[in-house]
Amino acid sequence: LVLTDTFVLVGTALHFAEARGEYTCSWNFGDGYGYQGCQGLHTYSQPGTYAASLTTSNGYCITTTPFTIQVAEPNAR
Repeated sequence: LVLTDTFVLVGTALHFAEARGEYTCSWNFGDGYGYQGCQGLHTYSQPGTYAASLTTSNGYCITTTPFTIQVAEPNAR
């Protein structure tokens, strides 16, 4: 699991990736949005604390990894 940061500003793209070879990936960003694929970008539009997760599968085993993302207004840092 690779994230650029677990603290981001509203409107700033969060880069994410999972590089486990022949796995399928499903991201839940905790804000009502998700993504099917092992890498990409997500931008949060509202400040808050988001309980996000990554679910990976290799066809035999399914693993879910939870993580927390803190999103703040641009002048909060």
